This record gives sequence, structure tokens and C-alpha cells, in this order.
Amino acid sequence: KWMGYERKRGKLNDLNQLLLGRGNWFNTVVGDLSRLQEIRFVITLDTDTQLPRDTASKMVAAMAHPLNRPILDPETNMVTEGYALLRPQVAISVDSAQRSWIARIFSGQPGFDPYSASVSDVYHDLHGAASFTGKGIYDVYAFDAAVGERFPENAILSHDLIEGEHARTGLIGVELVEDYPATYGAFSKRKHRWVRGDWQLLPWLFPHPPIAGGRAKKNPLSALSRWKIADNLRRSLLEISLLLFLLAGWLATTHQARWTWAVLLLLQIPAYADMLISIVRAPERRFWKAFSKLLGGRFLESHRDTLLNLVFIPHQACLMADAIGRTLWRRYISHANLLEWESMAQSEISSGPRFPLFDRYLYISSLFWLPFLFVAGSLPVVVLLVCALWITAPMVAGWLNEPLPKSAAITPKDRDFLRDVALRTWRYFADHSWEEQHWLVPDNVQENPSLVTHHISPTNLGLSLTSQLAAHDFGYLNLEELSTYVQRILHSLEEMPRYRGHFFNWYETSTRRPLTPQYVSSVDSGNLAASLAALRQGCLLLLKQPILDQGTIDGLRDHVQRLRDEVPYESRTFSTMKLFGSLLRQLECQPKDLFFWEAVLTESRDLVQRIQAALVPVHARTNSAELRYWEQLLVERMNAALAQLYRLAPWLAPALEPELRVCMRDDTFTPLMAELSKVPALGELPAAYNRIRDRVRERMASSRPLYPMLRNVLEQLLEQLPAARA
Repeated sequence: KWMGYERKRGKLNDLNQLLLGRGNWFNTVVGDLSRLQEIRFVITLDTDTQLPRDTASKMVAAMAHPLNRPILDPETNMVTEGYALLRPQVAISVDSAQRSWIARIFSGQPGFDPYSASVSDVYHDLHGAASFTGKGIYDVYAFDAAVGERFPENAILSHDLIEGEHARTGLIGVELVEDYPATYGAFSKRKHRWVRGDWQLLPWLFPHPPIAGGRAKKNPLSALSRWKIADNLRRSLLEISLLLFLLAGWLATTHQARWTWAVLLLLQIPAYADMLISIVRAPERRFWKAFSKLLGGRFLESHRDTLLNLVFIPHQACLMADAIGRTLWRRYISHANLLEWESMAQSEISSGPRFPLFDRYLYISSLFWLPFLFVAGSLPVVVLLVCALWITAPMVAGWLNEPLPKSAAITPKDRDFLRDVALRTWRYFADHSWEEQHWLVPDNVQENPSLVTHHISPTNLGLSLTSQLAAHDFGYLNLEELSTYVQRILHSLEEMPRYRGHFFNWYETSTRRPLTPQYVSSVDSGNLAASLAALRQGCLLLLKQPILDQGTIDGLRDHVQRLRDEVPYESRTFSTMKLFGSLLRQLECQPKDLFFWEAVLTESRDLVQRIQAALVPVHARTNSAELRYWEQLLVERMNAALAQLYRLAPWLAPALEPELRVCMRDDTFTPLMAELSKVPALGELPAAYNRIRDRVRERMASSRPLYPMLRNVLEQLLEQLPAARA
């Protein structure tokens, strides 16, 4: 379909006529047209708008609700009750917000871009009638009756607001995602087009606006609808007013500095008011540190944003004056190019004139302020600083257009914080998995007063399983523990009653019986299915991973740091903290072979035992349950790591390892020691055991003699390999 006629509004009108069976203006038609007349609702989006899953069905459900059905006034054809249009909330896509500095700083900020990224609408909250912004769902019959033949041709560029006021618009609680301009030029061009569209609605502020056919009729819009139009016009005059206000103060008064500070304060008042409200609603005292940090960041960001807005006031004023003047000329004198329109995607393509209107205004509005610097002796410093800022506008625009630098690697401090959160989160699942509750983690645990809700849902069943896998990845569980804990939960799942294969939404953990009323939740079932799929893939990947990796050491290190942090400040003696430091340095090693692993873990265990001895007097003084908890847990994890190592690699056990380590320099043991030193993947263990068995037998059958102790060690190794394989 040709895009020329009436731009987007013409598209909708032609589509509506086709759906209503009143004619076809489309060049290519495929399929049975008779079914089109059954269509009741149409969802309209921009090309850069993303429609998240299930959003369309929610929009249709809201539109079909009996209370939202539109009712037309027979005299004015205006929707007076219900809604012919419903608009969703709009969020900025993460990808587009990371394309450049301007998208990062300004995307989704209230006030900077009033047409998008709204999460509320004061008109809808107070009057039940929102403002349409071009994306939403409409009732075909009511919409066509309200606006289909109402407006004159080639007169309206921004049709969203004016159509929404005739068809009545509501705000619904679903969210669409759209892109944000990646350059300052694209943002300015879009704003220029929007302002031209707003000023073309000027006739609808008066008693007799034009209608289709060139006639004039009494304006059916309410005072609220006219105020919305006027408010858009007021917003387009903001930069012009600020610039004239500053110039008036500089040229017509003797208090230029005070005048300038007053205007700057005026720009910053919304941010100060927001921070004042936040301070009045400050959280309880234990959150003050985090709250202060957050408030301080917002304080700095608000001043940064005000400074950037101040830099572009002359340029934006020129653009707005051009848009207003151009629109009035075309609307009342030339009557040409009223529908000049360019999409955001087109505006970001560097085509067109070599020195376009946007750039001309940018440089002219910047160079205009150079003479003010030559009269520096007669102007206050703050005025000169403002002029200097305006001169730098092209450079600031260039910086805003720059892509964001690649994100830096996470800092060690942040990494330790996140891993500590992960460890304490995992302990919830580990500490509340009890045999009498069939190893099912309760849905809710209340600390004060103490209360445990022994219920579980399919979502939490899935989390119980994936938490085991995550704990292994973090190094908080070894392979054998992971296998045992997962099998316990799966066994409990097998014993739970189901409905046609589906788990009920709630079970009592002690009996594993479903709670009444019994029902199946598709959301919870989907969460469980996702968790099972993730668990399966994770277990398959474990077969390809080494039996010991850096995660094991990282998990032990997290436990050491948590125990160290629990030691009271008054009990942190030099010797105790030195032991913690030695243990942490030991855990910074990156073992490459199994004998190295055994040495690191045994030395770490010895240091843990020395820390235990150093904490005995601390326990006597403080009797801290938390300190004892993390101490016992560290000992448990250290012993579990060594126990698994001895089970999977029995040649590293204390009874065998010293004799084998002595043979490392014996050339006849080189093939065997090479096999014993490798860190195989879990799935490679059977083949590794076979190779070790063959190397041992070859050495024992060799003509080179073996002293009795070493022969005994090799015989014991052969005896223990089947158990390790099992």
C-alpha cells in the first residue's frame, strides 16, 4: 500500500473500511476477505515496537471487558463511556538504551520525553481518560464511527492525540517495548516532527474546528481534551521561554547573576522536590547507608541531566521556533507539506543534505554566544559560564552520539559480595531440607516470630532442583552430594499425587498430599518444566566437566570469607587474622593435576584446624551461634572436598599417596604417574580407570624390581579401582 495518502492515519482508515466491508484500497489481497468482517479489534504498533508474549491477548481481554465497551453519543459521534482505544505502558528496550550516551542517560526519563516511557497517566488517574500515543488496541466499529470521516484531508500530522480524544482512551497495565533514538540528531528530528504535529491541532482549541469536506462544526471536545492540546503547545514553548527569560534578565536588569541562578534553580526544582519527598519517606535506620548512597547518586544524576538540558536550550529553542513557524506558515498560508514525515529509523540514517537543518541550527545557536565572551568585564561569571556551555553544544552532541564503552569486568569486591549472597541464599535450601519433610523445602520461613509454612508448589519444587545444580556450580556441593540430593527430591516427586500427569499447585510437605482446593496452575507447571529442562542440561554438561575445577576452591573461599566476617571485631587478633589470610592465599592456587589438588586441599584442611583452635576462646567469650554455624560448615565442606577426591581418586588417599609420590622421579613409573596426575572429566573416568589398571599391571609385570611396600600399594590400588568406578 502506498504510504503517501494521509500517512499513518490514512492507513488505518483504509484498513478499517476493508474490515467493515466498505471497499478495498489495497493493491495486493490474498485470501478470503469475507472473514475480515468478523474482526472486532485491531492492535496498532510502530515498526520499532516489540510486542512481548501474551501482551496481545491481555490487550484483547481488557478491550472486550463489558465495562470498557465504547458507547457513542448519537449527536456528536463521540465515545462518552467505555473506551474505543486502550493504550499500554511503554518501556525502552535494553538494547537501544545501550547504543549511545544519550540513550543511556535520557531513555525513559519523565519530563525529557513526554511521549514515551510512561508508567502512569495523570489524566487517566484523575479523569478516566488517558492520552493516546499511537500504540494500542482499538474497537474497529466505535473507532471508525468516532473519527473515520471526521477530519479534513491533509490537515493532521500527529493524529494520535486528537483521535484518542474523540474515541476516548484508557490506560491498561500491560507493557510494550520500543527503541530510543541513538543520536541527538535523531531525537531532535523526532521532536521537531512531533511539535509540528501538535501545532497543526491548533484549530481544535477553538469553537468551530474544520471537519471533512471543508465545513466547520461546533467543537465536541471537552475542556480537558482542549487542555491536553494546549499543554502540548505549552511544552513546545518551554525552551523558547527559558531562552527569552534569560536574555531578558541579562539585557534588561542589573542583577544578571541572581536572575541566572533563579532560572537554573527553576530547572532543578522538580529534582529537588523528588528528593525531598524521598527524604520524608526514608526507610528505617538499618537501611540508611544504602538509602543515602542511592539518594546521593540520584542527586548527582539530576544535576548532570539539568546541565545537559541547559547546554541544548538555544538549539532546542531554534528547532521549536522553526517547527512552530513552519507549521503556522503551512497551515494558514502555503497549505503545502503539512504531512512532511520521517520515521525514527529514517532519521538515524545519515542521508540527505550535506549540512542539514539540524546541524545548521546547532552551530548557529552555538556561535551566536561568542560575542558575549568578549564583553566578559560587564557580565557576571555565571552568565559567562552559561554562554560557554552553549558554545560547546556541538561537542556535547558529538559525545552523546558516541557508543558506550564496553562494560568493565566485575570488580573483586562486587564479585565477593555476589558470591556471599549466593552462599547465604543456598543455605536456605540446604538448612530447610529435612528428612521428616521428605527433603522438600518449605515455601515460606518467618524469622520473628519463628514460623515455617510446610507447603510447596511446583515452582518451588523446580527451584529446589536447580538450586542443587547452582550450588554445585558455585562449589557449595560436590558431585556425590548433588546426585544424592537431587535423587531425594525426585523420589518425593514420584510419590506426589498428580492430575493427568500435572502436579497440583500446593502440597503439604510432611504428607506430600495436595492442599485443598485442588487445582493445577499452568504458570507453576511451566516453571517446573523449565527447571527440569535446565537440570537435565546441567547434568549432561557435568559429564564433560573435570571432577575438580576452580569452582571447588571458589566455594571453599566463600565459606572462609563468611566465617572471617562473622568473627567479632574485638576478637580479631593478629594471629587469628593471619591464619585467615594464609588460608585465603592457599585457596588462590590453581591446581593443574590431582596431586597438586590433594596438596592444596590437605594444607587448607590443616589451616582450618588451626583456625578452629584459635576460635575456641572466641566461642567462650561470645557464644555466637552464627560463628559456630559457619565454622562447622567450613570444616564440613573441606572434609567433603577431600572425601570426594579420595573416593574418585583412591591413589590420593593417605595410605597410598606418599609411596606413589616418591615414585614420581622413577622413569619406570612415568606412564602410570601421568595417568594418576590427570584431572579427567566425569564421563572419562571409566576409561581413565582402565588405563590406570593397565599401567599398574604393566609395572608390576616389569623386570624392574619393586620393594614390598610399593608393591603392596599397587595391589591395594588395583583392589580399590572397582569401588571408585562404581
